[in-house]
Amino acid sequence: RQGRARLLDRESPEYEADSLIHWMRTIRGWSVDLPGAVRTGEPATKDSPAHGARKGKELEAFMAAMANRSPENITAVADAVRGAAPGARTLLDIGGGPGVYSRALADRGFEVSLLDRPEVIDFVGEAYGLESDQRIQLVRADFLEALPRQSFDVVLLANVSHIYGPESNREVLRRTGEILNPGGCVAIIDFVRGVSEFAPLFALTMLLRTEGGGTWSLPEYTGWLHDAGLDRVRCATIGPDLQMVTAERPSEGRGAG
Repeated sequence: RQGRARLLDRESPEYEADSLIHWMRTIRGWSVDLPGAVRTGEPATKDSPAHGARKGKELEAFMAAMANRSPENITAVADAVRGAAPGARTLLDIGGGPGVYSRALADRGFEVSLLDRPEVIDFVGEAYGLESDQRIQLVRADFLEALPRQSFDVVLLANVSHIYGPESNREVLRRTGEILNPGGCVAIIDFVRGVSEFAPLFALTMLLRTEGGGTWSLPEYTGWLHDAGLDRVRCATIGPDLQMVTAERPSEGRGAG
């Protein structure tokens, strides 16, 4: 019965077949495309999510895979973010795609803005019913170019930083620091190299599918966050082998340290 729910029943909250298909394609890529990527240093595909290249059926399939996160994963992330910012009210979900974390965070009392590329928002707004969810504001923007002018108590980057290289991550976090309210925090959800056992293997996927992406260590995250004017960097493992890195914008009267 449990297997049927996970693989066949699209109405079940435990359904994960789209995510499984995505990973099967990834594993095939390791065996077929990895030698060429290692030899040339170039990704096996130019359709990198870092450049917004997914369209049509490919975008639909990728969003379905991103939406098929287990209830345990969604709960772990949402609880960890709320626990890191117990008094926070406003939250920006950068690259939030199908909105699984946005909805869970709205359930926990956040006023959520979900930001993604226009083509993604156009798709998920209808396909995942986000347009009709009054708790979530949809923001069409490329976060590599600009972030909203308003400020937030929390900025969430879930499964985003592994798509990009160090310079892009440093710049996104610099912009993030600028829109955080004093005392606000950024929460990065990802596999942290040196902490996660899965991070080195996942880095192979980024080698095949992105130009410059990878998994990053806590010292690298710490350096980027400090460059953004943020402090009190912490790393916690949430759920099975998934990390949350947090940092705060100093409150008025408290310098960065």
